[in-house]
Amino acid sequence: MNTLSIYSEINILDYVLILLYVLYILKQFSVYTKIDRKIGVFSLVMGLLHFIITFASYGFILGSVADAKHYYSESMSITDWGLSYLSNGTSFIIFLNYMLVQWFHLSFLGCFLVFSFISYLGCLKLFEVIIDLTDRNYNISYLLLLLIGTHFWTVSLGKDSLMFYSMCCLCYNIYFDKPKSHYILPLLLIGLIRLHVLIFVLVGGGVSYVFTNKKIKMQTKFIFVGLVLGALLVLIPFFLKEIAVTNFSDIEGKLQNSMNANLEGGAGVDMKDSNLIVKWFSYMFRPFIFEARNPMFLVSALENLVWLYIFFIIIKGLFFDKIKTNYILWSYIGIILACTLPLAYTLANYGISMRQKIKIFPFFLILFFIVKNYRKSFYENSISDQIHQ
Repeated sequence: MNTLSIYSEINILDYVLILLYVLYILKQFSVYTKIDRKIGVFSLVMGLLHFIITFASYGFILGSVADAKHYYSESMSITDWGLSYLSNGTSFIIFLNYMLVQWFHLSFLGCFLVFSFISYLGCLKLFEVIIDLTDRNYNISYLLLLLIGTHFWTVSLGKDSLMFYSMCCLCYNIYFDKPKSHYILPLLLIGLIRLHVLIFVLVGGGVSYVFTNKKIKMQTKFIFVGLVLGALLVLIPFFLKEIAVTNFSDIEGKLQNSMNANLEGGAGVDMKDSNLIVKWFSYMFRPFIFEARNPMFLVSALENLVWLYIFFIIIKGLFFDKIKTNYILWSYIGIILACTLPLAYTLANYGISMRQKIKIFPFFLILFFIVKNYRKSFYENSISDQIHQ
């Protein structure tokens, strides 16, 4: 059996998964139609778009070198599977995919469908927040959920689909003020996928949430700081191991090597002499249209114009309209900045940034809806107060 046939073969379980996937999308259509017909139709369009792009991504990866192929081939060849693979990063994806391949005998496409469905569940979480923010009234801003890049980078077998789902869950939990137990799964997944992102989320989101929440007593806030510091002390050794250094003095050299490596290839751009603000702006909103080198970059460049529009609406609301803020809004801002500033500092490759920044899209988009659909009562009361009134 040649290499291509390993990835392109299809079995009966693939058709079963396709049927279940479509039936679930239709079920959501039925559920949301009861809220509003336009919202129901949109949920159907969003679900089918995510589903169709799954096959587009699958076809694209069949003809290219991709991590998804590595995860699948490793899952097929493992003979000593066990808890030794329950580690963070690539090992965790192989650990999960082994069960799909060896226990359920799923094909490469079947694994794609499973990971795509998980990210689709994340889309639904995000959809729920937007429906609530817009008082269950459909408007044209819903179309932002149909950005091709958001779906394309989150349907593949790999880390990004699980990361997107986890971030959508966090966004949902913070907005609806869910019990702390609801944070365990998304935070655990984030840590097992990319440990440094978990550190960013804990520091950026956690600190912002606690110190801007007027309901939390000052004593509790300092206890939280202690817990975060304790967690960091536990996580940092694992983080150093992840980036292959033994002490802090080696980090600078590692970062420099990383920046040099990111410059390689057609998507690299030299930004060594740029300040952090320029690097962050480039990470978030480039390539521009005139920098597009192929059709994929052109689509990304067009969507970056939409990201820019979202950004300016948020800035306008925060600094010019001076809308009232609360801990939910600041939690989102904290997570966005904590997850993007460090990566913007080291990353100088548009091809990688197009994919990486998708993880903060849920928070970015909800900030847009909060500002765009500004309601005075939203900021004067916590979300939980409104829900339980």
